[in-house]
Amino acid sequence: MTRGVSLLAVATVAGVERQGHQMCPSRRPWNAILIPIRVRERAHSKWVPDGECWISSYSVASHGYAQIGWQNKDERHVVLAHRASWELLNGPVPVGHTLDHLCKNRTCVNPVHLRVLTNFENARRTGGLDWPLGVCANGHPDRFLVEDPHRRDKMGNQRIGHRCSKCVSLSRARYLWRKRNSGKPMPFDLLLAREKPQRNGSASRILT
Repeated sequence: MTRGVSLLAVATVAGVERQGHQMCPSRRPWNAILIPIRVRERAHSKWVPDGECWISSYSVASHGYAQIGWQNKDERHVVLAHRASWELLNGPVPVGHTLDHLCKNRTCVNPVHLRVLTNFENARRTGGLDWPLGVCANGHPDRFLVEDPHRRDKMGNQRIGHRCSKCVSLSRARYLWRKRNSGKPMPFDLLLAREKPQRNGSASRILT
């Protein structure tokens, strides 16, 4: 079985991942921990094929990702297996970035199936959806992003967030239309990207 991959197939763009954790006293960014070469090699070599995916042989945590660990003096470290595999070929993931599965298979450790995204870009791609970078799920360019003062973290504290102003306007227009036209089908210009017929099934329509 050939485990070599083409680095040209690995898409990298500016971006943040919050996945993974470490079991040691200090609190540092998840990818501030340097993964030893031996650990990267283990993650990159221990898998079983599933189509083009490399399914990690390591245990899967409750978040759905395979994990790999090692002992370093008095500290026990645990990181995501796909991160370790990717770093063997590409070096450390920059602090403040995340690895996103293009194949949408969380246990896959094939570096070709991974790309680097900002935390914002990664977080807004929920439910297995994907679309071109630089636009929102409805195809509005990122220049329409504005700060969202209503965002809160899990503790209820205000945090910096962004939302698409075009999508906000679209949502209001859809609400008013439903209120005035109960039971009638939504007009095309008020449809969300996922509601419009797409040739490839993705939300790739660019709206202006």
